[in-house]
Amino acid sequence: MGFVTGTILFALSLFLTMVGGVEIGYRKGKKDLSQDQDGKIEGLGSIDSAIFGLLGLLLAFTFTNALSGLNSRRASVVNEANAIGTAYLRLDLLAPENQARLRPLYREYLEERIKLYASFDSPGLTQEILAKTTTLQTQIWRLTSDAVLREKHPAIMTLALSSANEMIDSASARNQAAINHPPKIVYLFLFVFAVASALLIGYNLANNPKRPYFHVVLFCFLISAIVYVIVDLEYPRKGLFQIQVGDQVLIDTLEGMR
Repeated sequence: MGFVTGTILFALSLFLTMVGGVEIGYRKGKKDLSQDQDGKIEGLGSIDSAIFGLLGLLLAFTFTNALSGLNSRRASVVNEANAIGTAYLRLDLLAPENQARLRPLYREYLEERIKLYASFDSPGLTQEILAKTTTLQTQIWRLTSDAVLREKHPAIMTLALSSANEMIDSASARNQAAINHPPKIVYLFLFVFAVASALLIGYNLANNPKRPYFHVVLFCFLISAIVYVIVDLEYPRKGLFQIQVGDQVLIDTLEGMR
């Protein structure tokens, strides 16, 4: 099952469960009203407000966090491209023979980095490419260190090594950002509070002789849609809101290395 299909099924199950929760709450409210001749059920407003408030906080927090994470991941693409481009340009400071050895490695490294983030649907391939990029990082660092030691120039040593180090650090930061997501229990709580809110809504609608289907369906649909967007934004390499367009900066950097 693909990620998009799984996320849609999750949102659909939430929608159907919420609709069912409204119906259960409505029937429970009708039953309680039939047992209370005055038709009054007191002292529940504070509980309702607390649950609705918690649902709103959870939705706001997770949506803001997902959107912030998406922007951060987009920025990490640019940061990595800048770091690789700068390190590549500073190879001009080295002797021609050292440049000839390092430039092909940089180009190969960037090609693998581009492939890495296009392989998230295949975990095995992702691990294989990640291992290759790590090997290339080691080779680049070792050759750069040897080259600057031969140069015996402090300024060249500082510039070349610092840029190579920044390139490696930016890759590590981007790798971490790609796997940094909220715990799954957060989504479980979203599900639980959404269903609880639906139960309360149905219970409070029991005073009406008929069920307001339009309002019920609209409410359940909007909550389910928001939850779907939150989950999709958290996994921008797999869902509908992808950031592959951001990788164009890496492709442009690679073209500049030709």
